[in-house]
Amino acid sequence: MKPVVLQVSAGSDVIENIINFARRNHVSLSIISATGSVSDVILRYPSPQGAPYRFAGTFGILSLSGSFFVDHNTTPTPCSSFSIILSGGQAQILGGIVAGELMAATPVTVVVVTLTNPLFRNLPYEGDDEDYRHQTMPNNIDGATQCYTPFIPWACP
Repeated sequence: MKPVVLQVSAGSDVIENIINFARRNHVSLSIISATGSVSDVILRYPSPQGAPYRFAGTFGILSLSGSFFVDHNTTPTPCSSFSIILSGGQAQILGGIVAGELMAATPVTVVVVTLTNPLFRNLPYEGDDEDYRHQTMPNNIDGATQCYTPFIPWACP
């Protein structure tokens, strides 16, 4: 793993530049942080309908997350996508999965970690105990039991 700081110029597509960097350098990457502003964003939400929505204007990046995996002869090729949380005028907060161009309105700084040969594992492993996979978490203070179900907004269906 190696941290890299990417500077994306105003007027450029942030996601396209991140992916092009990974492809040129033959590395996979995961975003750690991003700062700057973007404009005219197209987002979709992780739902069966998943229709994209366009938001016009300039928005500050609060969070940008996601990963991109180059094809190292893996079958099937792992998916990649990016999710973002933005702030707009009048305390407007919006977010979702990036579904189109993400144009930098100002210079955008993105910190990524590069991975040269990531390992991919299918979980659960063959022969895992079914009861173990559905085990619940310990009780809360109030006695309620919680189940851990991760939400990964950028995971492909």
